[in-house]
Amino acid sequence: MSRRILASGLSKRYGEVLALDGVGFEVEEGQSLALIGPNGAGKSSLLRILGGIARADSGTLRGLESFRIAYVPDGLVFPAGSSALAWLAFVSRLKGAAKSAREAAQVAGRALEAMGLAEHARRSAADFSRGMKQRLLFAQALIGEPDILLLDEPASGLDPLWTIEWKETLRALKAGGATILFSTHRIDDAVEIADRILLFDKGKLLRDELPVDWRQAGAGGPERRFLSFVGRGAA
Repeated sequence: MSRRILASGLSKRYGEVLALDGVGFEVEEGQSLALIGPNGAGKSSLLRILGGIARADSGTLRGLESFRIAYVPDGLVFPAGSSALAWLAFVSRLKGAAKSAREAAQVAGRALEAMGLAEHARRSAADFSRGMKQRLLFAQALIGEPDILLLDEPASGLDPLWTIEWKETLRALKAGGATILFSTHRIDDAVEIADRILLFDKGKLLRDELPVDWRQAGAGGPERRFLSFVGRGAA
């Protein structure tokens, strides 16, 4: 029986800011959902709630307890002086993916190799470039074989080569049964690799649509469709 995540009426306030306003949707196991919208639309807040980093002020969330979750934030400050290898070895132990220091180092090494970072294993992770930090975060997320990935702007800072690799990795994970929710400002990426596109603005879920709805947007393409809903001239 396929598992699913059910969200209903999720709201979250930070002081005077209503970050989420009664958001509801469902996700079937093995689906890939892209969250799009302008800055401050509520995408990151939703991912943090799904990942257990934050709690909703109201609403219900069901189904996540049956998944092994990996969450990738939009940027992370790595400990100064900690090498990439040492950091991922620590994460491996923390996630229960390794029982000994030696095994943790092996798990970390494989994760770095998969993300093209093996030659930088002994470098301080805090000194990595923006794109390299993003790849390290992705390596961190894949440790422990999660079956749901919550990715906040995972392609941010990636060069064209690693953007392609990122897309291929997501496709491979989805083919293996993983459920993926990712936020992005790259509408073309959302249209290309997601099963559904959720459009947010000012804390509200405005649209829950299929990529074909965005591919057939007519003159101006997906960007013009986006602006018709959240641009200055939107109703």
